[in-house]
Amino acid sequence: MKIINWLIHRNEYESKKKINFKTVLNFLMAYFNHMFKKKHIKEQSLHRLEQIKIKSPECYNSGKCFCGCDINYIIYQPDACEEKNKCFGELLNKKEWNNFKNK
Repeated sequence: MKIINWLIHRNEYESKKKINFKTVLNFLMAYFNHMFKKKHIKEQSLHRLEQIKIKSPECYNSGKCFCGCDINYIIYQPDACEEKNKCFGELLNKKEWNNFKNK
């Protein structure tokens, strides 16, 4: 039902993501990652949330990205932020995340 809600309310926001296979798959992967949180994904989601707070306080405060996505789900998406502030990069696998953390 979240995807239906996302599609209905898309026109309330500044920019719109094009609806195609990639964006729908990205949404579904974010939802899956949110539901079945692995440790490295949970840690990255918290890091991404901090990045949004720093780089895009308007998104953080409203709880919605410029694209219309809910912040609580967008932090779990596999792709990098595509909006104007480029808040976060792609979701890393476990090995890449551990290397990033230990730098």
